[in-house]
Amino acid sequence: MKRRNLLLLALTPLVIASAAYSVADTPETLLIRQALNNDKFGLRRGVEHLDVALSAVARDFVVYAGNNTADPRGWQILHEDREAYAKSLRSNLIANQYDIERAVPHILVLEKKAVVATVDSGYVVDRRSGDRKFVKSKRFWTFTKFDEEWLATSF
Repeated sequence: MKRRNLLLLALTPLVIASAAYSVADTPETLLIRQALNNDKFGLRRGVEHLDVALSAVARDFVVYAGNNTADPRGWQILHEDREAYAKSLRSNLIANQYDIERAVPHILVLEKKAVVATVDSGYVVDRRSGDRKFVKSKRFWTFTKFDEEWLATSF
């Protein structure tokens, strides 16, 4: 019985280390996380840092309304390119201040494509009235690697 306990005790750090290694970020996921952080920090800092948020998105970026369905056939296009998104985002950041945090529960990278799930939560503050509204939003992102840079192509 003692040998078995010693063996389990000796193997425990190896199991923990292997589990930690399997969920560790790769260079690719770190670059994707940086793009997601640029988007988040641009939102949090406001319209004067719109370029930071837009640095995370590709020229052919598309924004969809998911309509509470995982089936893409039920989605609608809200913004068909980066310019339309930038115009909408600018208006939104003029009207609202974002105090959000972002969790990234899932990243899957396959060569030069990636899918990412995020959960944003926190407060949106109306700049005119000061009203604070709690928000929680789940997003499904797609990314493409352009040269050595990962950019969002949709959410």
